[in-house]
Amino acid sequence: MKRLIKWIVILFILLVAVLVAAPFFIPLDSVKKLASDKVREMTGRELVIGGEIKASMWPDIGVKLGQVTLSNPEGYSDKYMAQIGELTAEVALMPLLHGDVQIKQFTINKPTIHLEVNKNKVGNWEFAKKEKPASIVENNNAPAPKKGGGEIPALGKIKITDGDFTYKDANSGKAYNAGNVNLDVNMQSGESPVDIIAKLMINKEQVSVSLNAKDPWKLTQEKGDSPIKAEVKVGSLLAFKFDGKGNTQGASGSLDLNIPSLVTLSSWSGKKMEWNGDTNLALGIQGAANCTTSQCTLGKAKITFDDAVLQGDLKANFAGTIPAIEGKLTSDKVNLNHYMAKTDKQASMQLISSAHAANAPGWDTKPIDFSGLKAANVNLALDVKEMLYQATTLSKIQLSIKLVNGALNLEIPHVELYSGSAKITASANTSGTISASLDASNIQIEPLLKDFANNDRLTGITNLSTSITGHGTSQREIVASLNGKGDIKISDGTIRGINIAQVISNAKSMVIGVDTSSEKTQFSELGGTYIITQGIVKNDDLVMKAPLLRLKGAGTVDLPNRYVKYLLTPTVVATLQGQGGKDKTGLDIPVMVEGNFEKLKFTPDLASVANDALKNPEKIKDTVKSIKESVKKPDELKNLLKGFR
Repeated sequence: MKRLIKWIVILFILLVAVLVAAPFFIPLDSVKKLASDKVREMTGRELVIGGEIKASMWPDIGVKLGQVTLSNPEGYSDKYMAQIGELTAEVALMPLLHGDVQIKQFTINKPTIHLEVNKNKVGNWEFAKKEKPASIVENNNAPAPKKGGGEIPALGKIKITDGDFTYKDANSGKAYNAGNVNLDVNMQSGESPVDIIAKLMINKEQVSVSLNAKDPWKLTQEKGDSPIKAEVKVGSLLAFKFDGKGNTQGASGSLDLNIPSLVTLSSWSGKKMEWNGDTNLALGIQGAANCTTSQCTLGKAKITFDDAVLQGDLKANFAGTIPAIEGKLTSDKVNLNHYMAKTDKQASMQLISSAHAANAPGWDTKPIDFSGLKAANVNLALDVKEMLYQATTLSKIQLSIKLVNGALNLEIPHVELYSGSAKITASANTSGTISASLDASNIQIEPLLKDFANNDRLTGITNLSTSITGHGTSQREIVASLNGKGDIKISDGTIRGINIAQVISNAKSMVIGVDTSSEKTQFSELGGTYIITQGIVKNDDLVMKAPLLRLKGAGTVDLPNRYVKYLLTPTVVATLQGQGGKDKTGLDIPVMVEGNFEKLKFTPDLASVANDALKNPEKIKDTVKSIKESVKKPDELKNLLKGFR
């Protein structure tokens, strides 16, 4: 684009000089040919002036011509790069007599400009190199031009009315159009400020741009700065302000960006983002910006995202093939509930389970697009005092995000959550490989499972550690590939959905099994270890302790098929002292837990009970007798079993 602007300025001065001065000395038809020859010499393009030329001499020299076209080279979809309905120029008379072109006014009415990149990735604004006329041949030994000496000419007033601009890219297929373009440029002399005001319509939205440079000459020089003020508005979709200074190397100053809705803005730009959250994704950025040709920094930044406010410093580097972003931000409060997908029920973001139709549960097979991980390299540190997730408040979060060449690493060395604390690490890359590890202590397991697995069957205070890896292009593929291991210990908790004491004490349930989905079993200690192989979780050492009950467990959880097959072996013991007393083994009554995640069934293993009774009939009698002796009063047994019912 810099070359385009350079050529426009050169052609602009050349055409004005020829079209304004020549009509007074040679026939008008010859003027058209002279202008066409000069443009062909400079650019290799064909300039055609189809309308008549009108000239005036007083009070300033002026010329008006119509139906002007500038051709495109071969390989572009449009025949013309530019078509102008009418062009009017006025040049100061007295300076022109001394060879100095001072433009007082230049008006272009109804121009149509077609900018295009062809299949060879060459823009039609890249003019063919031609030998420069002697009058503009560069002389490296010549002294630098003086201020006001012509490198930035006095443009006077330039006005474009009712223009139409298009842009096409034959490689990407992208196409843009800007209509009703109106432009006003005011620069009375090479030393005076320049004011630019532009208004245009893009996708039915009014876009306005204003720019003021106090000393535009310095914007083209190696030394010195010019104060700059700029403002951009896109209807009610975007507002941008900049107030600072600039030079040939960059600009610095205060920046203020306000976007009421990223969703609406994305729709206006032509590709609406998929968004089911309950906010408009409003974005505001304020800070001290310092930008060069290769990087931008934003110091003392204030970034507002909906109702979250982040403060700190940011830096973006554009020198590499992809941008690199780094920074450190802090925030008092972030509400993640705004960004959860809406379902027919309460919004829920789940790592292990996701929302599905009631009659078709299962993992999502839709391909996951990891290509966004290559959009930038990121090194970001974030400290958040409070983060709200569903009904849980995560506190004192220290978050580190590193993204390098498509590989994402997330580290949370400390976070307080679910009444405990945890350390979390996770990673992902563009090939679909993921990993995660968690070390947590004193966690309330019920809200954790409810938030991340849509399951509230278990309560208690938990210490756990786990590490998993997986690979795939969809949620189901990743779940089916999971490998890992972990351990868990839960104390003072409850298992909802089964009353083990009731099952083993109820004769009817022993014979036919009963639905105990509304029941619960309390325990003082529950824990074990597990391994995960290709999405299958296997545990062989589950142990639970409760008054009058001990329980062991072993089995598998098939995550890909969302199916549980697990054998619980409860033992009625002859003691009321819970985990604090000495266990006295009694009657073993295994219970099979089997079914999909949505509906588990608990059924006593009657064959095992029968075999145990045949092998040791006295064991049953002794256990019943011991319990009877331990419980002297009916109320004691009632209170003992209260937690199970």
